[in-house]
Order: sequence, then C-alpha cells, then structure tokens
Amino acid sequence: SSASEVDYPARIEVYGIESENVVEKADKAVLFYEIGEIQESQLGDEAAAIKSYSKALQLDNRLLPNLWAVRRVFWRRQLWPNLLKLIDAELKFVEDPEHRVSLLLEKGDILRRHQDDVERGTACYEEAHAVDPTRLAPILMLEKVYREQGRLDRLFEITQAQIECTKDPERLAALWIT
Repeated sequence: SSASEVDYPARIEVYGIESENVVEKADKAVLFYEIGEIQESQLGDEAAAIKSYSKALQLDNRLLPNLWAVRRVFWRRQLWPNLLKLIDAELKFVEDPEHRVSLLLEKGDILRRHQDDVERGTACYEEAHAVDPTRLAPILMLEKVYREQGRLDRLFEITQAQIECTKDPERLAALWIT
C-alpha cells in the first residue's frame, strides 16, 4: 500500500468517534457531511451517504454544502417530492435575493416538468419575478408558461417587463415586433 492511498473506512470511523465527542450540533453536522462525502464520492455507497447527509441535515439545516449534496443525490435519484421539501427548507432561511430566485426557479421547474403541476410551478416563477423584477430568467419562464396557457393579459405584462430590463437594441427591436 502506497502513502497516497487513503483508508476511507478508517477515516469514517474516526469522524464517527469524533462526532460522539463534539458538543456543538453544527460541528457534528460537518462531520456527518464529511462522512457522507466519503461514502458517496470515494466508496460509491449512495444509500449510506444519504443517511449521513440526513443526520447532518437534522443537526444543522443551514449547512449549505450538505444541502447541495442531498439535492445532488435527490436529483440523480429523481426523488422530486423530497427535493421540493429540501428546497422549501432552504427557502425558509435564504435571504440573498439571487439565491432565492435560483431556488424558486428550480422549484418551479421541478413542479412543472416532473410533477405536472403547472399552476404551482407558475406561482414559483411569479414569486421569483417579484423577488427580482430585473432578472431575465423568471421573465422568460413566465413568458413561456403564459404563452402555453394562452394567458394574453399576463403575456403582455411580462413582455413589458422584459422590454424594461433588456439593454440589447437588437433584442429590444425583436421584442417590439412580437
């Protein structure tokens, strides 16, 4: 065995013992997240990783790398209802408008494309647009949905919003024509 080889099961054991001796929940969460990372990426044991990530989540639901890891696994396994719950949990504490818009767009996309819930998906896009009326992504999603639904009144409003936040003269001209 060479010096560059890592004994991952031993490392997991050490983190497990350490987690029993750590007092702070946030510190315990980091250790379980690290265990999950090793299980998922080094040992290829996704089921064990999910359990470790879930422990970390219960201890500290604000540990972003852990949230992202859980979301990554849920996406890969297409566990849409679980993913929606996770996004909702993250939305409860995210204050950054840009991050909030991204989460709302992701949630709307999952609802629309994977849960066949166009109404709730559209509501997510509308909320994202309300959070940041200058952000183009929610506007484009709303334009698409309103066009599909034949909601001309809303389509007109969202096209106006698009015109207001478009800087490119050629794109602006194309919007005026449509």
